[in-house]
Amino acid sequence: MHILYLFFLFLSTCLAADTVNLEGLFSIVEDYFGETAISSPAANSTTVRVGFDRVDQRLHKDWLFTKVDSNRSWYTIEHPVADGFIHFPEIKAGAQAVVTPTASSFFEVIARSNARFTIQPVEQPDPNNPLYWYVGEFRSGEERVLRLKSGRHDPGFSLIPHNSG
Repeated sequence: MHILYLFFLFLSTCLAADTVNLEGLFSIVEDYFGETAISSPAANSTTVRVGFDRVDQRLHKDWLFTKVDSNRSWYTIEHPVADGFIHFPEIKAGAQAVVTPTASSFFEVIARSNARFTIQPVEQPDPNNPLYWYVGEFRSGEERVLRLKSGRHDPGFSLIPHNSG
């Protein structure tokens, strides 16, 4: 009960501020299916995707959010165990995220209603038609992965703080 209270206190603090302050370890949970982001090695490849699945709690599912601008809600997002950052090699609709130690995309985290967040790349090819994170299939019937989608929709993610004990 005490942890639940602290979680909602944390979220209400984030939502009340002009900028979102989320530094630390978080699980990234896609709201529609309730799936959690994990680093997922692609079959027959050195590519590590950002997969979404209903995960076993023993899996390393926490991501390190590091603020890169004190005046804005801009972050890098790193997987400490996979030793890499979430990165979109191309910033375009349909692009798929990878986890890489050599590059990092910057992301803006936007607080929405009901303790939900929208995450989008800071770099936008068309500010009038912004790109957002969404979860889609890698190929039909395969694992769901992190992608970019354009349009004025409201995809939602919950960011659950790491419980260290």
